[in-house]
Amino acid sequence: MSITKIGEEGSCDYYNKNADWGCSHGGVAYIQNNQDERYNDKIGAEEANITDAFNSRFIFDVQHFFHETNEGYYDQDHMIQSRLKIFANGERFGSYRTPKNVGQDTHLPDGSINPEYDGELKVTVECDDECNCVAAKMSQCDITAKFSFPDPNVEGSPESIHTASLSAEKEGETGICQKSNDKTNWGCAHSGTTAYYHSSSYYDEVIDIQESLTITDAYGTDYVLSVEEFLTGWEGFYYEVVPGELDVQVNGRTIELFHFANGTKNVDLSCDFRCECTATEVDN
Repeated sequence: MSITKIGEEGSCDYYNKNADWGCSHGGVAYIQNNQDERYNDKIGAEEANITDAFNSRFIFDVQHFFHETNEGYYDQDHMIQSRLKIFANGERFGSYRTPKNVGQDTHLPDGSINPEYDGELKVTVECDDECNCVAAKMSQCDITAKFSFPDPNVEGSPESIHTASLSAEKEGETGICQKSNDKTNWGCAHSGTTAYYHSSSYYDEVIDIQESLTITDAYGTDYVLSVEEFLTGWEGFYYEVVPGELDVQVNGRTIELFHFANGTKNVDLSCDFRCECTATEVDN
């Protein structure tokens, strides 16, 4: 188990038993239920104590530690679930188990770790100024932003030539997620190119009309999504202005659709620790 406090550096866990932000850690969580009766069964627990949790947010991260020799010897040990209990001033307000892994052993027949085994549990805790605390299990919180123009190959599409660029920045982090930097260290990946080519003089088709950004683990984070359109200068004379569409999704579900034409547009994207996200267009 490892605990981090939002806005503070350093985790509280086995490797850092006393965090500067007021957390102490002790113990090791394990179970030893031997088939050979000559050996004694053992069980251990770990715990952490946090002082002055007022107006604070924390992430509790429980992860399975793989052991090829021991786990390879037992056929059903992958069915064991650990439990995380969370208390505030002695009163329990949260109890969670690690995932069930029915049919997914910890290791493959060749002894390597099974990538399908899910041994992680994440829980967020928020406490107010009176130490009223709430906990919520963290599951998936992925953001997808897609920007595209209409398909110019559809009959009746207006003649125009547009290209655009989609990018994202994360508050408190360096590095812009964009075509020239398609993977960031804060969990964003970029793909594709946005373009609209339809001109009887120059283009008669387009290969790629969409680009996208995917951001993982967006809990409790603020972002700025930017779309910059590059026009030819002939709009209004020869070419028409064709608006593009920005589709902002959370875990595959669209939360907002924006339509942009001309210039640079920004969208503020904010997600809380329950992965409830809002997207708002910003006036430039």
